[in-house]
Amino acid sequence: LLVTARDNGTRLSSRSLDFLALDDPSEQSAFALSVKDSPMKQDTVITCMETLNKVGTEPDSVSSLVIGTESKRVLILDPAATSMQCSVELGGVPVFMAVTGEFDTEWRIVVACRDGKLYTITNGQVRGTAVVKKPQIELETQPCGLVRLDKQIYVATMDSQLHCYSIKGQKLFSIRMPAHITNLELLEIRRSRVFSAVIVALANGEVRIYNERVLADTIVVNDLVTAVRFGRYSREDNTLVIVTRSGALTIKMLQRSADLDEKLASQGPLKEQDIPLPVPKKTQLYIDQTQREREQCTEMHRIFQNDLCKLRLHTSRSYVKLITDGQMGVAPVGGANIRLNVQVQGLGPLFKLKVDVQNGGTRALSRVPVAVTYDHEVYRMARSHLVLPVLLPGMLNEHTLEIECIEETSPAGAVRILILNPSSCVPLISAVVTMPQSELS
Repeated sequence: LLVTARDNGTRLSSRSLDFLALDDPSEQSAFALSVKDSPMKQDTVITCMETLNKVGTEPDSVSSLVIGTESKRVLILDPAATSMQCSVELGGVPVFMAVTGEFDTEWRIVVACRDGKLYTITNGQVRGTAVVKKPQIELETQPCGLVRLDKQIYVATMDSQLHCYSIKGQKLFSIRMPAHITNLELLEIRRSRVFSAVIVALANGEVRIYNERVLADTIVVNDLVTAVRFGRYSREDNTLVIVTRSGALTIKMLQRSADLDEKLASQGPLKEQDIPLPVPKKTQLYIDQTQREREQCTEMHRIFQNDLCKLRLHTSRSYVKLITDGQMGVAPVGGANIRLNVQVQGLGPLFKLKVDVQNGGTRALSRVPVAVTYDHEVYRMARSHLVLPVLLPGMLNEHTLEIECIEETSPAGAVRILILNPSSCVPLISAVVTMPQSELS
């Protein structure tokens, strides 16, 4: 019964899994006797944690723990952490959470799970209940970071991309990073106005700060970043703490006199774009040409279309001529692609033609004829044709043909090698070889 339940996808307890792991029936019986008096319980493992304020948003306000477990559940404990106020089951194991709102009024939890999906949990109509909202956002790869900024959800994935979604699940934009993303953190500075951004830590040692899709700043730490945290440290409200793989701890404090508006303005268009281009004045020739184009636009368009059709016709004729003459570099024949390469060896008057034939397709060919055409008044061959018994896919066939120059005063001629098609008068492929000048002895 347990095996059938496990095969059907039913989640079993750790005790049941330990029982199924035993193959010997006697060991299974001993295990069942040893645990029969133990109370039934299911232990799980915490995968992620966050806090949810009970009332108010002050840093020292009463809050509750929000826990994600290996059993695909999200639990909300009471402020004293002695009992559970709310529980909801998801379709995957939660690994990252972003919590906003207040438990007594309205709250929302965005959860990134191992199944590559983003779930949104909100409070139900009855206190102590929760509802999983739809639609669920399905990611391309596994998530490795999650941050919620106002009405936007930023999620980092393992394909080195930072995606931004709206609360309703609509994808706003994506940014590809030069290295893998290791951490994601929210940067929020409260002064005369609230400045919010996203901190992205990369595997190449860079820590980037993005205001939406604009790169606001870059910090280089020359080591792989394993943890990033932004918040209050000692008397400084805006502090960035970076932990690297070597164990080093780097603390960056924002200057109290820093002008964030000036930093963001420098990320806009270049100043050169505001400089007008030196457009030349309109000459009489330009005006006349413009007027002629307006009056004869129909005829100009017809001439253009006529020339375009002629170009296409000339291209098609040239292509057909290449096919009919067998001068294509590769000849496709019923699942086989024949490649032909010819080299001339020797100084004369006796030359050797090295012919390489290869079948680049997936089907073997048999009894393929090869013929050589030349000027019989200049050259002489003992054998001007041959038959290739078989052409196996991927195998290179090498053959050597001898040709002799018999005319001393004639200039260098051309020799043509043809691979024939037994079922057609058109050659499959051909190669033209320009013979060198013979040095008769």
